[in-house]
Amino acid sequence: MADFASRLRELRKERSYRQADLATELGVAQTTVANYEQHTRFPDETMLLRIANLFGVSLDYLLGRTDISVAPASVAAAKHASNPDPASLTENAREYLDLLLEARHDKAFSVVLDAAESGTSLEEIYESIIAPALHVVGTLWASGEIGIAVEHYISSATETLMGRLHRYVETPGTNRGVVVLVAAGGERHVIGLRMVSDLLERAGWHVHHLGGNLPATDVRAAVTTLGARVLAVSATMAEHVDSVAELIRSIRAEQKRGSRPLSIVVGGLPFNLDHGLWKRIGADGFAPTAADAVQVIDRLVTQS
Repeated sequence: MADFASRLRELRKERSYRQADLATELGVAQTTVANYEQHTRFPDETMLLRIANLFGVSLDYLLGRTDISVAPASVAAAKHASNPDPASLTENAREYLDLLLEARHDKAFSVVLDAAESGTSLEEIYESIIAPALHVVGTLWASGEIGIAVEHYISSATETLMGRLHRYVETPGTNRGVVVLVAAGGERHVIGLRMVSDLLERAGWHVHHLGGNLPATDVRAAVTTLGARVLAVSATMAEHVDSVAELIRSIRAEQKRGSRPLSIVVGGLPFNLDHGLWKRIGADGFAPTAADAVQVIDRLVTQS
C-alpha cells in the first residue's frame, strides 16, 4: 500500500504538474511540496482536504489507506450529474417512463415490446429506452420528486419487462464458455448486470447470473464448479469497490498453477469515474456499458 508522500507524487505526475505548479495551486512554497514528497513534512487537515479536492480523490486514497480513489460523495454527485434530463429522452423512453410513473406498467411494457417486434435491437432497447429512463428515475428520487416506493416499483417492473424481453435473446447456437456475473458486496442494483447477462447470452456465452450479496467463498465455488472462463463483477457505489478488490484477491489466491486462466472484468460508476481503478484492484478489464462488456470479454478470452 502507498503512503501519502508517494501518493502525492503519483497524483502530481498524472496531472503533469511540476512541484512548482502544484505549489501554485495549493498556495504554498515549492519547498513545501518537496518536503511533502520527501517525508520530511506532513500537511494539516485543511491542506489535506485541499489536496484531495484538487485531485478529486478521497482522503483515504490520498493517505494510502486504500487503492480506491473515488470518494462516495463524488460517485453520488457524478451519478446525479450524468442522469439525462427527461426532455432529452427518446420518444419511446419518455413514454415508457411516463406510463411507469402513472403506475401503468402493462402499457409501458407494450411500448418496449412493440419496439422489439418492430426490429429494434436488444442493445438499442437497453441503451436508448430502459437505461436512460432508469437514470431519470434516479434523479427524481434523489431530488425528492418521487418516493422510494415508486423507485422500487419501477425497478421491479423493469426487471419483469426484461424477463419478457428474454425471448428476443437469439443465441447463435454455439457455447463460447461460461461467464459468471455477480454484484459486489451488498449491492442491490443488478439491472445493469442483467443487461450484461442478456447481451452475453446473445453473443453465445453460457451465463450464470448470481445476483448480489454473496460471500466470496460462494463466488469462488461457483467459478470453480462451473469452469468459468470469465468473472464479471459490478459495483455501482464507491463503498462496494473494496468488496470487489477483496473478491479478486481471494480468487487469485485460490487459482491453481496450470489451470485455465480466469479473466475478471469489472464495471460500474466508480470505475467509469476512475479509469485506472480496475487495474489497481487486480482486474483484467473494465467495461463502461453493458454493450462494452461483451467486447471486452471477447477480447480478453481471445488473448488468454
